[in-house]
Amino acid sequence: MNKQKGQMQVLILIGIIIILGIAGVAYYLGRQTLSLRGVSEPRLNRGETSDVAILPTSPPTPSVSESTSSADMANWKTYTNKEYGFLFKYPSDGNFSLNSQDSLSLTNSNSNTPPYYLLDLEVKDNPQNLSARDFINNELTILRNNKNSPNSSALADKRQATIKDYQNGQITGVLMRGGSDGDSVTDFIEIVSVQKSNIYKFTIHDGNGSVSDFQNKLINQILSTFKFIP
Repeated sequence: MNKQKGQMQVLILIGIIIILGIAGVAYYLGRQTLSLRGVSEPRLNRGETSDVAILPTSPPTPSVSESTSSADMANWKTYTNKEYGFLFKYPSDGNFSLNSQDSLSLTNSNSNTPPYYLLDLEVKDNPQNLSARDFINNELTILRNNKNSPNSSALADKRQATIKDYQNGQITGVLMRGGSDGDSVTDFIEIVSVQKSNIYKFTIHDGNGSVSDFQNKLINQILSTFKFIP
């Protein structure tokens, strides 16, 4: 009995050795096949990195504000108004004209190179302490009550829909578009800011009652340089 039991154990041991040998051969052949195909087994240990190169993603292109970094502003001139205490830069081809004590115009209409622009600045007293939005709403109320124009109410509604908050450097306030499609009167950009107990009203168009991307960009560029001084 003991002899048969010993023989059985030997046979089991031989069987295990054969199975392990077959598994070893299969594993070796498998690695050889992978190697022939050019595939290497990944080896990642803690603290190590993969051999596979990970290309860095391209960083997003920084957005550059046209109102503050355009190269064409390098040769701009500076206008200073000591009475109201402000200054700003303007294109070298621009010419000033004083409409009144508190109103001036800047234009390049005498230039031989279009596009053209006409920028007006009015400085008004603010005894009622109006906000910029109150000031524009008052303008629209006057327009709605204009009995000489049958389309004044519709025009006021259209302009009302374009009102939005505006902030550019030291100028904070409200922007309103005068009108474009369907506006039979004129198109302009109006920006109103309340500063130092005064109301500053900026308007710009091309001189003929139209606004393009050029005038829109230009007023933002100019106002980005606007500074209040002692």
